[in-house]
Amino acid sequence: MWNPFVSKNAQFSKPSEIREDSMIHSASGMGTDMDKMLGFTPNEKDELTPKLSLLWWKTLWLSRRIVNCVAEDALRNGFRIETNFDRLENNNEGLKNLSTNLSRIIMNRIEELEIKQTLINALRYKRIYSNGSLIYYIIDSDVPQKTEILKNSIPTDFNKLVSVNAIEAGDFSLQWPSDDPLSADYNKPKFFIRETEIHSSRLRWLVKDFSRKNKTGRSDLDDCWEAVKSHNIASWSVSTLLFEMAVKIFKSPEVGKSLSGQKLSEFLQRLKLAVSTQSVMALNTGESFEKKIMQVNGLKEIFDWLTDNVSMASEIPQARLKGAAHGVLASGEYDKQSYFEKVAKEQTNTLDAPLNDTISLIIREKQGPVRMALGSKADSLIPLLDWEVKWNPLWELSPKDQIEIDLKRSQRDQIDIEAGLITAVEARKLNPRFSSLEPLIVGSKF
Repeated sequence: MWNPFVSKNAQFSKPSEIREDSMIHSASGMGTDMDKMLGFTPNEKDELTPKLSLLWWKTLWLSRRIVNCVAEDALRNGFRIETNFDRLENNNEGLKNLSTNLSRIIMNRIEELEIKQTLINALRYKRIYSNGSLIYYIIDSDVPQKTEILKNSIPTDFNKLVSVNAIEAGDFSLQWPSDDPLSADYNKPKFFIRETEIHSSRLRWLVKDFSRKNKTGRSDLDDCWEAVKSHNIASWSVSTLLFEMAVKIFKSPEVGKSLSGQKLSEFLQRLKLAVSTQSVMALNTGESFEKKIMQVNGLKEIFDWLTDNVSMASEIPQARLKGAAHGVLASGEYDKQSYFEKVAKEQTNTLDAPLNDTISLIIREKQGPVRMALGSKADSLIPLLDWEVKWNPLWELSPKDQIEIDLKRSQRDQIDIEAGLITAVEARKLNPRFSSLEPLIVGSKF
C-alpha cells in the first residue's frame, strides 16, 4: 500500500519532520523548496501620512463609520464620579457638617469644560492617525504659562483649569533623547506642539500599538484599510454595472437611412427621454421596441463577504457598521457583546487616565467650585479627597430576555430556600434587583 510518508528511493519509513517554527512534509511539498507558500512575503506598504489619513476619513463613509463607532460608543452612556466625601459611612470629624455633594460639583465642572466632546475627539484622532493624539491641559496661573514655562511640570498652585484640548497628529511631534534601550530616557519622549516644548505632566498621549523601534504607532484606519478599499471598489464596480443591466433595443427601417450620424444621436436622446418621463411611445409600421434586463446573481453574497471582511479587520460587528440600534442586546448576540467589551477596555485603558488628570486639576483649582464648597477647611480636606470614575453600562439585555433571566433566578432561589441551602434574606442580598433595597422588617405584609 502507498505510504505518503515514504519517498520512492527511501529504504525505510520516514515520518514528517518537525522543527521549531514549521512542519516539513516531503510528499506534499510543505516546508520544502516545492512549497508554493514560500513565494509569499510581507509587503511593507507606505504609511498613511496625517494629511492622507484625514482625507480618506473625510472621503469614505465606511472609514468614517469605523473611526466614529468606537469613539462615540465609548462616551455615549457617559460616566459618573464617586468620592469618599459622599459616603455616609465616612466618620471624619471634618466631614460631619459637610452637606454638599462633591461628585455633582465635579461633574458640573466637567460638563462646563466639555470634557466629553474632548475625549470623543481625542479617541477619534487616535483611530485616524498612526501617531495618535494628545490631550493638553491649559491652566491659568499667576505666572503666565507660555513658552519656556511650558517645559516645566504643571504647577501645584494655579488659579483655574481653563481648557482641555484634543490635538491631532500634524500639530504635535516627538523627539527621543536616547535610542539606547539601557538608557533611563529610552521611553521618555519630548513633546512639541507647534515647535513649543511641552512637559509631559501637561498632556496625555493616546496611541495604539506603538513601536519604539519604528517610533510610530498604528491607527485603526491602517488595520482595515485594504478591506475598506476592496469594499469601495466593489461598490463602484456595481454602480457601473447597473448601467449595463438594462438595454433598450429600437428597430426601425429608417435607421441608417434618414436617421444617421448626428440626427440618429439626437433621436435616441429624445426617445430615451420620452420612455423615461412618459413611459409611453408610438411606433410606426415595421418598428419595434423592447427592453432586455440582465440578471446578475451572487452580488449580495459578495457584499456580505466584503462587509464581513471589513468587520473582522475593524473588530466591529456588521450590525453596528450598518447602524443597528445601540445598547440593547438579545441573548446569543455574542459578537455585539464582544464589541462592547472591547469598547469598555478602551474606556478604562485609554480614557481613565486623562479623566483622572482632569478631576485632579479641578479639585486643585484655587478659584474652582470644589475649594469654594469646602470653604475654610479646603486646605485640610482636599488631601483627604479620593474619587473613582465609574463608567455606565454600554449595553443591556432586551426586556424579554431580562424577564426570562429574572424568572430562572427566582426559580433557582426558591429551590435553594426550600432545600435549606440559603435563607430568604441571603437570597435577597444576592439578587441584583433587591440587593440595594432596605432590609425587610420581620412580619411585614404586602
